[in-house]
Amino acid sequence: MSWSVSATGKAPVVAGAIERQFSGYAWAVRQQARATIAAALSAQSPAVAVKVTAFGSQSTLGHFGGPDIVTNNLSIVIEPIHGFLE
Repeated sequence: MSWSVSATGKAPVVAGAIERQFSGYAWAVRQQARATIAAALSAQSPAVAVKVTAFGSQSTLGHFGGPDIVTNNLSIVIEPIHGFLE
């Protein structure tokens, strides 16, 4: 199963938008991504515009005939946007 979240704007507003997008996700990797993004955005100046994209997937290798081993793929990108006009 795969998932993604994204938002662009001032860091505090983006943090709230990302938090709402993570609502209901229970997988451990998504909760760790949620915490990582929140920590990174809290370190940004509230005046800075940012673009956040994060996505990942989780699968079980048991369907290949082996043991049920869970694997996760994760990507998080947080980019400050310089020259953002309001």
